[in-house]
Parts: sequence; structure tokens; C-alpha cells
Amino acid sequence: MKNKEEFKELYGWDDGNIYFMNEERKKEWCVSDNEELYNQLIEICRKYFKVNDVV
Repeated sequence: MKNKEEFKELYGWDDGNIYFMNEERKKEWCVSDNEELYNQLIEICRKYFKVNDVV
């Protein structure tokens, strides 16, 4: 990610959900609605923060 302004594909709102925007198709998906995908994202975050000594 170069800067926050350029990173628009994955984002969240105050509703506690995570969204993915496909700019080419002009379509939005709620990542949080897909349990398998959401769990994969959580595991990636856990591993990342553990390796980087953040957690």
C-alpha cells in the first residue's frame, strides 16, 4: 500500500463490517458476510501481528 488514499479495495465502515470493492466491475462485497473468507482474514492478521511482535 503506497498510501491510504490509493488503497480503496478493502475498507470498513462504522457498522463493524469489512468490504471489498472491485473497481473494474464496480461491485462491492461484504467480506464479513462470508464466514470462510472472514476467518482466513483473521488468521492472516493473527500470524502477521504475532510475527511482527505486535500481539
